Amino acid sequence: MERHVRKMGFVCGLATLAAALATGPASAHVDGAPPSPHDFWTMWSLDPLVIVPLVLATTIYAFGLVRRWGGTGLGRGVPVWKAATFFGGMFALVAALVWPLDAMGESLFAAHMAQHVVLMNVAAPLLVVSTPLPTIAYGLPRSFRHRFAMALTWPPLRMMWRVLTGVLVATALQQVALWLWHTPSAISAALRDDFVHALMHGSLFVVAFLFWIAVSHPRGIGYARSILALLVTAKLCGLLGALMIFAPRVLYPAYADRGGPWGMSPIEDQQLAGLIMMPTAGAVYLSAAIALAATWLGRIAKQADSKAAFLPPPAGLR
Repeated sequence: MERHVRKMGFVCGLATLAAALATGPASAHVDGAPPSPHDFWTMWSLDPLVIVPLVLATTIYAFGLVRRWGGTGLGRGVPVWKAATFFGGMFALVAALVWPLDAMGESLFAAHMAQHVVLMNVAAPLLVVSTPLPTIAYGLPRSFRHRFAMALTWPPLRMMWRVLTGVLVATALQQVALWLWHTPSAISAALRDDFVHALMHGSLFVVAFLFWIAVSHPRGIGYARSILALLVTAKLCGLLGALMIFAPRVLYPAYADRGGPWGMSPIEDQQLAGLIMMPTAGAVYLSAAIALAATWLGRIAKQADSKAAFLPPPAGLR
């Protein structure tokens, strides 16, 4: 049985790698001139520092998933929909970091913005909703599980995690990172230096992951804080998008001479980037706020019904 489980986990990991390399020839984009449209299907970003962690995380999760389902049955312990959201989140990371969208972001600011939207508003919330940590723990060798659990319960780490996933702190961190990384100087630095580029995408994903954890598990009045954080975030992201759309001049000169092969002027590229950010990110945050509000109202109504069931009937009805 154990051997069968290992084989299935290994196959799942290979499937992720295949998804990253499929659909045509794959090669890292060539340094120098920005990619043009005819390069699209050959400019997959095959950085081992991206590919290896994605395949490793998927393989470990797959091992854990098969072990949990192998002992209790399909969907027991880990609902099928949670497993689907995890693999959907990993697929979104592949789309943002491996698929030609990454290299296309060197030519078009709109593509770069689409990358950020996928990382922060698709991959991060899907992975948070999937709650993968227990399944990942199951996927580790038995000799490492105890150490892994001890590391997670280390008091300084738990305290730091509690602070970073507080709604106020997580919201502030995400907004600071979002606005700093979308200044003209930061965008220019990311285009010039691969390390800065990787730091940009990594930090945006991490702060988004912390934000979605912070708002996704409220209790009591915490619903109000989470809903407010989502609405404020939607408003500020919309403001950033509006600045890109309605600015009378090009805000990002680093892209001024890059969009020509794609048939876009710098101002059109900038406006398209704003149109990608403002409605897409805004819709995700607003939808999450509405879902939380509906859940909160449902729980309030349920609690009211429960209390009413234990109240004595009015005097006239006794």
